[in-house]
Amino acid sequence: MNLGKKYISNLYKDNLIYDHLINKVSVNSKNVEKNDIFVAISGTNKDGNDYISEAIKNGAKTIITEEKCFYENVNIMIVENSRKELARILKIIYSKIMKKMKIIGVTGTNGKTTTTTLVYRYLKDIGKEALLIGSNGIYFSNIYYEGINTTPDITIIYDSIYKAFVQGCKYVIMEVSSHAIKQLRVLGIEFNVGLFTNLTLDHLDYHGDFTDYKYTKGLFISSINEPNYVILNKDSDYYHFYESLSKTKVISYGINRADFLIKDVKLFGHKSEFIISYKDRSMKIDTPFIGMFNVYNITSFVAIITVLKLCKENQVIEFLSKKIVIPGRMEEVEYKGRTIIVDFAHTPDGVFNVLTFLKILKRKIILVVGCGGSRDKTKRRVIGEISVSNSDYVIFTSDNPRDEDENEIIKDIIRDIELTNFEVTTDRKQAITKAIKMSEENDIIAILGRGNEQYQKVKQQLIPLNDMNVVLEVIKEG
Repeated sequence: MNLGKKYISNLYKDNLIYDHLINKVSVNSKNVEKNDIFVAISGTNKDGNDYISEAIKNGAKTIITEEKCFYENVNIMIVENSRKELARILKIIYSKIMKKMKIIGVTGTNGKTTTTTLVYRYLKDIGKEALLIGSNGIYFSNIYYEGINTTPDITIIYDSIYKAFVQGCKYVIMEVSSHAIKQLRVLGIEFNVGLFTNLTLDHLDYHGDFTDYKYTKGLFISSINEPNYVILNKDSDYYHFYESLSKTKVISYGINRADFLIKDVKLFGHKSEFIISYKDRSMKIDTPFIGMFNVYNITSFVAIITVLKLCKENQVIEFLSKKIVIPGRMEEVEYKGRTIIVDFAHTPDGVFNVLTFLKILKRKIILVVGCGGSRDKTKRRVIGEISVSNSDYVIFTSDNPRDEDENEIIKDIIRDIELTNFEVTTDRKQAITKAIKMSEENDIIAILGRGNEQYQKVKQQLIPLNDMNVVLEVIKEG
């Protein structure tokens, strides 16, 4: 990998046994090659310090660690914080490349995937090479890499940007999760545009409380400096909080006195119509995207491409008039007069938004939903109440049980439910099959929670399971 022939002496002046040309930086000892830097990071499940010997055996010539240790014939750099040091050296190594890129980051509880995917698809539509990093994986041109996290490890981010850059890419669109912010996976990356969608109950298992979750998102907003842009949802309860944290120009979008003002919204079962006004311009949108949440997603997309000076009105209108399939995001299949919808909605707010929109259509709703294990337990009973109150019939099932018993998770969901319009089928594949088989013409079957996830996480295993694949199998069987 040619990174401008950087030597370890470009990063460290003291305590070097010898200088060496840097091949790459790695946090995984199994991926280490000759002349690599290995950074030992203590994670939730594994401690990188336990793998230093393996990294050296595989060719590492410099080790970065927080612990005092001694190994022969390698540079040992003892630092206060390995994650911060990793971010620091990557920023130096990739500095020339990053200055030539436009980096767009989108954070928030809901809407990240739809917004970032729209930007990516539009840039491709107008002939701009772009890299997309998010919960559906990493996309560039015709290349796809499956992802495990919404925002991957920082070394993967930089490596992906480098590979895209050498093929002519100038734009990077990235989902920025709260986990990534707190774990310093985006530390040091200079975002040209940072957008905040919304903030609702989620990830309290990791953050401990809502305040920590809120402030973590704020770290991303406050990291963006002039002359770059922060774009905020004006209708969010937290707009003024994040506005106060911004160090640069803030642009707003929403229905309440926003810069990108949403007007004259008309929602239908098969499309949405609305107007976006910005300064002295108005754009009438007629799109197959459905639901008010997608009106916001589309407006945030328009705001991003406008500040990038890439908003060509006629092309935007034509682009949004097409049927754009975003895997696992309100993904629809028609089957014998029924509509089957697969969506990632897994928070109380997300589930509520999907179901309240579907109720407008005045069709019977059969819902398949569950909650993830080893995650925030407080939202389980809330999702249970929302589900039965806004659906005609619910099949509660497993999501990603992880280290918990799926039966205990479902007990938490249904604990306080007084209505009787539900049943429990722990096997998710069976639950989806049952929902489709029991449905009648004109019904809507909504399968929520996992979106386009390819695996179900059970204990320490990844078991292949994709909701849409199950749907297509059931349809094929007739």
